[in-house]
Amino acid sequence: MPSAIPFLLALVLTTPAICGQDIGVLPNADAPLTTPTPDGSGQVTEPSIVDFPGGWHGFKYWLAVAPYRNSHAVYENPSILVSDNGVDWAIPPGGSNPVERPNAKSHLADPDLFYDEISDQLWLYYISEDQYGFTDLMRTTSADGVRWNTPEIVIRTPNYRLVMPAVAKIREQYWLWTVNAGKGGCSASSTLVQYRTSWDGVHWSAPHLTDIVQPGYKIWHISATVLEPGRFLSVSSYRDNFGDGGRLQRREPEEPRDRPFFLPGIYAMLASAFDANCGHDNLFFMLSRDGVHWVHFPRPLLTPNPGHWDGSAIYQSALAFDRKTDLMSIWYSALDGSSWHLGLTQGDFRKTVQALRGSGSQ
Repeated sequence: MPSAIPFLLALVLTTPAICGQDIGVLPNADAPLTTPTPDGSGQVTEPSIVDFPGGWHGFKYWLAVAPYRNSHAVYENPSILVSDNGVDWAIPPGGSNPVERPNAKSHLADPDLFYDEISDQLWLYYISEDQYGFTDLMRTTSADGVRWNTPEIVIRTPNYRLVMPAVAKIREQYWLWTVNAGKGGCSASSTLVQYRTSWDGVHWSAPHLTDIVQPGYKIWHISATVLEPGRFLSVSSYRDNFGDGGRLQRREPEEPRDRPFFLPGIYAMLASAFDANCGHDNLFFMLSRDGVHWVHFPRPLLTPNPGHWDGSAIYQSALAFDRKTDLMSIWYSALDGSSWHLGLTQGDFRKTVQALRGSGSQ
């Protein structure tokens, strides 16, 4: 079955959205997942996932999380879990958590896990905030997910200018999106989403501004996922026909034109955002073809479920996408009172996008 993504993206770009609603379009998980943590609380936040359809070192899913017992930053150190089904999580055999610890004058947060095909390594990015008002973006790498190399500083900024890194690859370059909250942190009157590019994942360009926005909300944490990678096609053999369900159809060339052209990929972003107060976030969904210009939706993807384990806030989340079935799986961290846990929800891409636009319900 051809993917519905190109068709839905064309629909999003060419038709107006209906007025938004307050309730998220995806169902909330009935109960949180069990996630082992070094302190034994099972409380985690800020998930980042890598999905290996064929497995990697014995597991389909590799997950980075930050333990966050009762919102105490002392526990917020990047940790690694693995799973074959996305539900049952464990520490990888031979591994231990956390994989990194702060020094006496800093604390860690905001892990982002990325798989680099060229080196066949997991790259773990996270931030280290010191007591002097600066934030370092750190990177550590692993060839097996168990033994991690010495972390290195790749970017240094004043605090809150770089929040929640999100790394993906577009064509031959690595892309890094981050939130810039200025001096105010989550108390800022507004936030910006910026991007940087790199050829090696270590040396990054200056930040550039995206057009990411969620009207009425302040974006706080983000994650990025490649739904469809960009690819080169022959002009003489194929055409990009969004009007026929997104299929790429073979045709007879009218004239000799065999120059390859690049068909842009399709990228998704999950953004937790709040309208007034930190700690009362909704989760939003966005799409892009270039990583700079993004389409947002009037409805949230997921909202808190009062009276349940995820009743206060839907926070940082991670997306895995099955291109064969168009199934989206979202692992989301959520707050209830002072407790943080991880849940899993799923939805069909086509139905979800239609519901986000207000034209149907998931």
